[in-house]
Amino acid sequence: MSGALRPAFSMAQPGPQDTILDTKDPNQVSSPRVLDIMLGSPIEQLLIFTGIAIPGYENRSSKRLGFGTWWVNLGRSPKQVISYTAVVGLASIHAGDGEGFILAADAVSVVLRDDTGELALVCDLAAKGDPAAVNRFSYQASVIVAVQDPVIAGVIRWPASLATLLRQSNLFSAVGHTVITMPPAGGGFGSVVVHDVGHGGETDRPTSADGWFAVPYLLTGDLPMNTDITVAVSAVSGAFSLPPNAFALTQVAGPRPVRLTPSSPQVFGVDFEMSLDSGPR
Repeated sequence: MSGALRPAFSMAQPGPQDTILDTKDPNQVSSPRVLDIMLGSPIEQLLIFTGIAIPGYENRSSKRLGFGTWWVNLGRSPKQVISYTAVVGLASIHAGDGEGFILAADAVSVVLRDDTGELALVCDLAAKGDPAAVNRFSYQASVIVAVQDPVIAGVIRWPASLATLLRQSNLFSAVGHTVITMPPAGGGFGSVVVHDVGHGGETDRPTSADGWFAVPYLLTGDLPMNTDITVAVSAVSGAFSLPPNAFALTQVAGPRPVRLTPSSPQVFGVDFEMSLDSGPR
């Protein structure tokens, strides 16, 4: 039974009669997987969860329909959930009126547990039979969550004629640089120390239009607040038909340097263009 994409999101916690299954326990959830995709600007995350839950649910009454609620802890704890859709593999199965056998998944949803802060898929199951057992059910939940961590993002573009593209991923790396000026000591000269902050690369495959390739990139990680950050982007070895040192990547849009603040922890539009490196001037 599936749920449509929902703009509202609820917080709840399991009741005393509910059963909790955890993706960290292979005896409770088999083959759990998470696909993590960055979306849009401002950045949001699409988390796609799949797996096979092992409820071990049995009702031996052919006269009474038994109900139960199962929670599948999904292993992620986002600060804000925007929307979701969810489905489980079992809907309704019965063996005819004369047999009194019914298995059904009555409802499925995704909630943020207010006791642990963890995302959970919640499924209501019903069974009647002698016995009626639900051994396993598959699930899929797609959840869009807000990204509130510090982020610098933009687009990297280059002429299609610049070099042959040898693969579709792991093309570029991105890093931030901060500069700290150290005062002179003992009557000598001061020094300048450059620190690397954050890490990143492209977040999607290249797209082409009007003779240009372009990829979005994302710089995340340990990005400091209220500090000037200069973003540097470089080609990764083996991505193009020319070696990485044959290219120059120049920032063509956005602030330089970038300064993140607690009120504005994400900056977008820090774009780069790749060209052939002309060498020292």
